[in-house]
Amino acid sequence: TNTNTNTNHNDEDDRPIIRGRQNSTITMRKQKPKGKKKTKKSKAKHQSELQPTWVEQNLRWTSGLDGGEASASNGNDGDGAMPYAGDHESSSDSASTHDISIVTWNVLAESYCTRRSHSKLPMKSQQVVFDKPKRRDAVRRLFQFMDERLAPDVFALQEVDPPLEIGDRLRSLGYEGIETPTTAAGKDGRVDACCLYYRKDRWSCEEHEIIHLNDIATMNATKEISKHRKARGVGNLQGLQSSFFRRNMGILARLQNVETKQKVAILVMHLYWNPAYEYVKLCQAHYAMMRATDFCFDGSPLIVCGDFNSQPESHVHQYMVGGSANARLTAPWHHILPANDDGKAIPPSSSSSLNGDMADLDISDDNKENGPREVTDAQSTTPAATNRSDDNSDDGIQIRYLLDYTLNRLCRWLRILGIDAALETEEEEKLRTGDGNVKIFRRCAFEKRTLITTSSRLLHRRDCPPGTYLLTTKSLANLEMALPHLLSSHGVTIDPTKFLSRCVVCNGSIDAVTDENVIQDIFSKHNAPLDESNETLDVFQCSGCQQGYWWCDQPTSSASRVKNQATKLLELCIQGGVDVKENFGMFDYVDADAVRKAATEEMKEDSLKANGPELQVVHWMKQSKLQNPIGALHSAYGDPNNRSKELLTFSNVTSDFEGLLDYVFYQPNELTLTGRLYVPTSYDELNCQDMQRGHLLPSAIWPSDHLALGACFSFPSSKTIAEEAAQEEKEDGKLAPSANDVDKMANVFCSPLGSGAPTPAAMMQLLTGQMQTAAPPNAHPNSCGCGCLIDTPSLFEMARRRKEAREKLRQKQQQQQQQQEEEKQSGRK
Repeated sequence: TNTNTNTNHNDEDDRPIIRGRQNSTITMRKQKPKGKKKTKKSKAKHQSELQPTWVEQNLRWTSGLDGGEASASNGNDGDGAMPYAGDHESSSDSASTHDISIVTWNVLAESYCTRRSHSKLPMKSQQVVFDKPKRRDAVRRLFQFMDERLAPDVFALQEVDPPLEIGDRLRSLGYEGIETPTTAAGKDGRVDACCLYYRKDRWSCEEHEIIHLNDIATMNATKEISKHRKARGVGNLQGLQSSFFRRNMGILARLQNVETKQKVAILVMHLYWNPAYEYVKLCQAHYAMMRATDFCFDGSPLIVCGDFNSQPESHVHQYMVGGSANARLTAPWHHILPANDDGKAIPPSSSSSLNGDMADLDISDDNKENGPREVTDAQSTTPAATNRSDDNSDDGIQIRYLLDYTLNRLCRWLRILGIDAALETEEEEKLRTGDGNVKIFRRCAFEKRTLITTSSRLLHRRDCPPGTYLLTTKSLANLEMALPHLLSSHGVTIDPTKFLSRCVVCNGSIDAVTDENVIQDIFSKHNAPLDESNETLDVFQCSGCQQGYWWCDQPTSSASRVKNQATKLLELCIQGGVDVKENFGMFDYVDADAVRKAATEEMKEDSLKANGPELQVVHWMKQSKLQNPIGALHSAYGDPNNRSKELLTFSNVTSDFEGLLDYVFYQPNELTLTGRLYVPTSYDELNCQDMQRGHLLPSAIWPSDHLALGACFSFPSSKTIAEEAAQEEKEDGKLAPSANDVDKMANVFCSPLGSGAPTPAAMMQLLTGQMQTAAPPNAHPNSCGCGCLIDTPSLFEMARRRKEAREKLRQKQQQQQQQQEEEKQSGRK
């Protein structure tokens, strides 16, 4: 050191004060210890990095939402954490607390983990998330950690793609799995899979099914599914069908406990992601629950879990926890009316039906003047043209259409029926066919309309509005059949009292005119004959184009012609099965029953050929109360005071979205919730390393944008089922009955007063099958009040009998086929 350097020490911070400018600064640097001096902020950051993460510290089974409070209904004391197995050998210890534990997790497929889809991540997270080898290793290590810490019986996974090699890791940990099929490039399938892995030392898989949710796109009214899943749909509902081809899948599996023989059915599925397609997710969930109902024929309790891509209080969530949902509200052709201050839907606006003179209106199909006078953008966005509520509304629902330029005729028909129908302008049609600028897509979104088009090319565009109705070449050749098919498919109920309430020229509402000056102006503008009868006429005017109308009884007048046209359309709708209100108003001369009888089978067949088959999903979306066949389920993280709400606020946290999308549902009558997996409930818990935007997922700590959810369940009658299974083995002669069994059986069959009970020897013969008797000798009737047990078969016994019946039926069919083949061979000889 340089001894000539003068230094003084400050009493406040004890830091050296440098004096002089020669080599003193360099000398002092040499005196400093190696390494940069850490600030308070860097020290705090370093300490936070050394602290255990929330995964290492808190990921465990708990009896409450977090580890701090125990569930009041559970009755456990302490910190609320459930005991867990630390290794494979002690996994049976967790079985003493619960009978089955399940963890569901969307792993985030590698093909979906990109910088574009997961932006604004901290640099430390990016170094792991976007480095494929590091992220793969992190995913596999996390599974090993969950197996050691939680030892779950079942892993229900979504978005599992081959590069992650999750299946190999879980199989090495003692799990056996079921996976949905995948393809390398996603052609005709998905690059990721739904998977269900179970501990093979505790559970065995009796049966499983792969659910292709694309099936609902081709399922007809008789619930028959097309054999060709790659088909993109036929008929006028191709636009609706294409929205259901999303390649989502699910797995149904029936597991049986190796020791207790208890069975449980598990459904894991991954629903479509787009929030604009709520009807697709609802129909997917309904189809999966229908399959689960048929799958659980033996009474096995059901657990449903996965990524539902639906937030709490959505239609899908209400369908699962409430037992039903209003599917009409989710249909792509239904739009919600605005509500008033009381929260009630604003009723349809009062516009007088056109019972007055319409001498100036010409709605004949060969009228060429209506073409250029169609509605423009400026006219369609006026309050009279866009904000008017329609009379096909139900509980605040209205149906509005936008037709392309070639469907002028159909547009006029819809307006005659009082339906809000706008038409593409000539300028919009030129932009669409010339430059590819499809302005009608934006109009549909802005004005909340359903598109009706003749162009199949529009259906293949990604921005095509959901539920677009396509008029095929066959339908255009027979437009009279296409109209009732359109209305019946969309669940429209027509009201004859509201016919002729819309202007066929501009789609505006037709209102009564009471001002004498306006009436005289209308008469003079349209060259009405001036006579005394004009003073008594009811005059109307369109609120959009100011077209004037008045009533005239002459058969050749436009008013009479439009009334005849409306009558014809009403009869077509009745024959086509469209719902019609009872009050026919000025059309009460139409006999609806006679018109329905006049509809021949040939007409129905022609309609089927022209419009295509009726889809089952259309029937579902017409229902205001779509029932869950399983019934109302409970959510493992549901609020016990309000089942429609959840205790968790999120399971997915990215820079673009935050919300709860993953769930574990169960049957409350068949299963008892005993614990839940810990899930962070705040940003601070996720950002345990105290970084800017450190709460965003995926991260270096958690390599997926979805958090894992889990639950533990117990079976109320697990011991009884085990005893019944053992009893069945005794009845089959596998185990010899003991004296205890004889005493128990003797108590089953009580004796009448004054008679003796069956002897132990007789009971022994009965148990071993040596005594052939149709019924116990001293059995009381089922209505006996003495307290005796009714001889009813167990669930396992009923399942065994059904299995034997199926086996006998199969053998009988094989014998019949063999006899038919022998007869054919003998005939050839």
